[in-house]
Amino acid sequence: GNGGFIETSSKGTVALAPTAQINTSATNGKAGTWLLDPIDLIIDATTANLISAVLANSNVTIAVTSNTNTCPIGSCTQNGTGSLTIASGADILKAGNNYTTLTLSSSSIFNLNANISGQNLDVIISSSIAYLNIGSSINASKVTVQAQTIYSAGAIQASNYLAGSNPGTLGNAIKLLAQAIYVSGGLTLNANIPVNGATTITVNGVAKRPDELPAYLTSQNADQSLNRVYSTSAANDLNSLQIAPVQSNVIYLTGST
Repeated sequence: GNGGFIETSSKGTVALAPTAQINTSATNGKAGTWLLDPIDLIIDATTANLISAVLANSNVTIAVTSNTNTCPIGSCTQNGTGSLTIASGADILKAGNNYTTLTLSSSSIFNLNANISGQNLDVIISSSIAYLNIGSSINASKVTVQAQTIYSAGAIQASNYLAGSNPGTLGNAIKLLAQAIYVSGGLTLNANIPVNGATTITVNGVAKRPDELPAYLTSQNADQSLNRVYSTSAANDLNSLQIAPVQSNVIYLTGST
């Protein structure tokens, strides 16, 4: 079956010991999820190291809300700012090739001052205002940032999923979705195509070695007639693409106002 679900909650401070071990992996299924849901959170280097280790085998969701009403008896509310900050030097560096997702959600402000990186990693950021500050970077297979306002001053790079990773349907993609978007940093798609180990390529039903391919398939000067702008649906359509298993290489910038 699929991996399980672990939730870590607190009315106040959440302190994560460096020796804590969280694993929701499943041998024959999808990874499960570890959820942290405090009312405020600053991720320091120690916490980032723990999150990095968990991401190797599990999805991690951090959802910060400005108040909580989860009292065992009656009801209560404790107000907070609802902000989520990843401090400078608190790099989240996922290891391994398992396909996992890091979700960072805050009801108020999200501040990224460090680096997030990993292969076969989806990064989802959701907040009221998202600051990807100068000197920060995100390097993953798919990056989605959704907020009322996005300030993207750091570097965002997406790369293809590795073969056999059971990834999402849309890879090598960056999505910035907001009412207003300000980009002063870099948005980059990795142009490398994963090596699939094939020794022959089928052209018109005939298997050929690389040295037998026609010049138009091996020329370094790409056919510019293939440069297209697809619709949202077509960009996710394998039939619209020339080389499998690459599914899509897209950057979405959507500002509603």
